[in-house]
Amino acid sequence: MLTPTTSHTSFIGQRSRLNLNYGDEKLPIKLALQSVRTWRDTPTIATIAG
Repeated sequence: MLTPTTSHTSFIGQRSRLNLNYGDEKLPIKLALQSVRTWRDTPTIATIAG
């Protein structure tokens, strides 16, 4: 249970996938691309001012 003194975080997980299938008698090709991301309210990578 959250109280005024506890810290909290939230996140959303996202997965995107693209599958491509092509084939003929001699050459079947299957390609799968996937992107997995986590969106958070607290940044996980620090930015450097330049």
